[in-house]
Amino acid sequence: MSGRFDLTRPVLYFRDLLDGFHNDEVYFNMPRQYMANIADGQHLDQIRQMDIVMTIGETDPFFQDNYEFSEILGWKGMQHQFHKWTGYAHSPKSWRKMVQLYL
Repeated sequence: MSGRFDLTRPVLYFRDLLDGFHNDEVYFNMPRQYMANIADGQHLDQIRQMDIVMTIGETDPFFQDNYEFSEILGWKGMQHQFHKWTGYAHSPKSWRKMVQLYL
């Protein structure tokens, strides 16, 4: 729900939270970075067993990041759901509704 899948990418008024620092630990904890490059079939098969549901408001600052991550998952053959909500939808009220619908 309104995920930020790469904390090193500045988005609008959200800065790179690691101030340019990057190493293997950062790489493997930023799904948007490592998923694009993962090629190990066994590892991909394990991830494909997950039930992945993404939901975000259409005006959320991280919408594009979520959309692009969804595309990466699709390119890797990972079944997942991507739900776009009207407006910002970045609030406890929206999250409660999302949890009821998708979990």
